[in-house]
Amino acid sequence: MSDEKYIEIAGTVRAVVFRNEENGYAVVRVAVDGDVVIAVGCLPEIYPGEDVILRGEWTSHPSYGRQFKIDSALRSMPTSPDGIFDYLSAGVIRGIGEKTAGVIVDTFGVRTLDAMQSAAELTKIKGLSPRKAKDVADQFRRHMALRSLIEFLVTNGVRPFAAAHLYEVYGQRARQEVELNPYILTDEYFGVDFFEADAFALNLGFEEDSPERIEAAVLFELRHNLGNGHTCLPRD
Repeated sequence: MSDEKYIEIAGTVRAVVFRNEENGYAVVRVAVDGDVVIAVGCLPEIYPGEDVILRGEWTSHPSYGRQFKIDSALRSMPTSPDGIFDYLSAGVIRGIGEKTAGVIVDTFGVRTLDAMQSAAELTKIKGLSPRKAKDVADQFRRHMALRSLIEFLVTNGVRPFAAAHLYEVYGQRARQEVELNPYILTDEYFGVDFFEADAFALNLGFEEDSPERIEAAVLFELRHNLGNGHTCLPRD
């Protein structure tokens, strides 16, 4: 498909119809100029209330009808109280439903997303104990960090499923560690294919004979042959 066929639409996500946590594929309803349209494509960790600018083309699905097929997306967190309420009440944070989300937004308004990262601010909400406020703030900070990490991975051609394990191991340093050595993704715990990580690393500017690449390639070759039942390999 040539670039000339791509168009852009801008709107607000109203509902998430389907999402695949492993590859980021999602089906969403988006409010665009007073209409609600179906958009499909890679939108990892998408939630209602987010503002999006989608680039792609209109297609017709034999069963579901007219859809916007996404090639790329620019996303931003909601800024209006209504959008923030939709976002928080969609299950982003465990234990925060519509009722509590409404109270939080009524209390903080457009400052809500900043306040969500502060346990001290959240203790102003009736019914949130200091312990609960800390738990909510911790969850929200983790959510925002994972969102940023996932977008970084997907933008560079890496499927998003590794993000949670990366964050578990490296915490807030996860993105920095991946940038320093993308080949850490090939560890069995993260489960990213060598070729996927290799394309990512080369795109970031790693040399073909870099020590990180050579080490990862040797380990990949050894693991691959081990899986085929080999106990040794010729040095070449």
